[in-house]
Parts: sequence; C-alpha cells; structure tokens
Amino acid sequence: MLFGAGHVGAALVRVLATLPCHVTWVDERDAAFPAPQFVPDNVTIEPTDAPDEAIDHAPPNAYFIAKKKQFEHRLAARGIDPLRIDRMVCPIGIDGIVDKTPEVIAVAAAAQLLQAVEANASTHASNHASSSQQTV
Repeated sequence: MLFGAGHVGAALVRVLATLPCHVTWVDERDAAFPAPQFVPDNVTIEPTDAPDEAIDHAPPNAYFIAKKKQFEHRLAARGIDPLRIDRMVCPIGIDGIVDKTPEVIAVAAAAQLLQAVEANASTHASNHASSSQQTV
C-alpha cells in the first residue's frame, strides 16, 4: 500500500514495478496519477477522499508506505493502537543515503521495504520451524 502520488510516490512505483509485488497506490488527488497506459501491471490505482480507509481493505501481511506525520493523527482518531503507530518508520529509506531526489529516496525506500520483507520471512520461517519441531 503506497500512499501518495507525488514525485517520490511516482518514482517508488517505477522501482516497485520491477519487483515481485503488488502495489495499491492511494491518493486523494485523482489527477496526480499517470494515465492508465503508463501504470505498471503490478499497480492498482485507488483514488479516494479517505485514504486512511484504504487500510481497512489491505490484504493480510500488507506493507504500508506513507508520510507518517500525515497519517498519525488520522490513525489515532480512528482508534488505532498508538504502539502500532509508533512502529511506523520515518523518514523512510535505508540509513546512509542522504540524497533527497525522488529517485534516490525511492530506491532507498524500496531497499528498506525489501529488508522488512526478508526479516519478516525469516521470522515466520523460524516460528514455523519451531512450531513444527514442537508438534513432531
């Protein structure tokens, strides 16, 4: 789930288009999205006046990329546990990248997302192996 169709969001969609994932691209501004023929096959555009409601429709184990400050207040108002909100990472991107051009931010954010996916896969694999060992 990618929130924001600005310069960084568009650059991130171009990077994520090359990866084995599905992106739901959410923004309040329908005009901010490119024409449908320029949207990668693994991207679904979701223009909405209530982008925080898109969270309710996210599939299990979804990852969210958004501007934390813009969502903190909305999520708190909807009753989301403050501990979950605190887990949001801001600014996004792997450490050590200081360039702030949209393309560089997009690559750094995609790398951080891949790190999170790998870490979660390892954790789930370890938990599954542990539970399998206990039941054998």
